[in-house]
Amino acid sequence: MPRLSIVVPFEKDPACLESTLLSILENRPNDAELILVHRGNYSDPYHLETDELIVVEGDADSSLVELVNEGVRAACAAVVEVVLPGCIVAPDWTDEALELFQDPDVAAVAIPVSADGESIDSYGIDAKWLPRRSLATRRRGLKGATPLLHGG
Repeated sequence: MPRLSIVVPFEKDPACLESTLLSILENRPNDAELILVHRGNYSDPYHLETDELIVVEGDADSSLVELVNEGVRAACAAVVEVVLPGCIVAPDWTDEALELFQDPDVAAVAIPVSADGESIDSYGIDAKWLPRRSLATRRRGLKGATPLLHGG
C-alpha cells in the first residue's frame, strides 16, 4: 500500500493539468500513487494510466469538491494530498508534511504555496486557484470537503 495518495481534480484547462502532472511525476516521492479525477473530459494523451496514473471518471456535472471527494475515496494511502491543476510542485515537496504525520495528534497539514517559486505567499490552497474566494462551512451547506493534506 502506498504511503501517500496524490489527488488531482481536473475541471477544464488541459495545459494547466499537463504542467501539474509533469511536475508531480518529476518530483513524486517514493511510495506514492497519483490519482486524476475528471468529469469525462480527460483523454490521457500520454497513456499514463497504465503505470503512472490512476484515472477516475466522476459525473459530468461534478463540482470541484465532488471530484476531490471521488479522488479521496479512490485513494489507498493514509495520507492524501490534493493538488489543483496549475500548481507546480518542487523537489521534496511532501517531506516536511509527511514527517509531521508521525505525530499521532496531527490530522491535517497546510503546506507552503508560492506563486513565484521564491517567497511563500500562503500556506494551503492559493485563493486564486479556487473557483470562489469565500470559505464554505457545513453550516452554509457544504456537502463535504477534505483538507489539502490529510492523514488518517
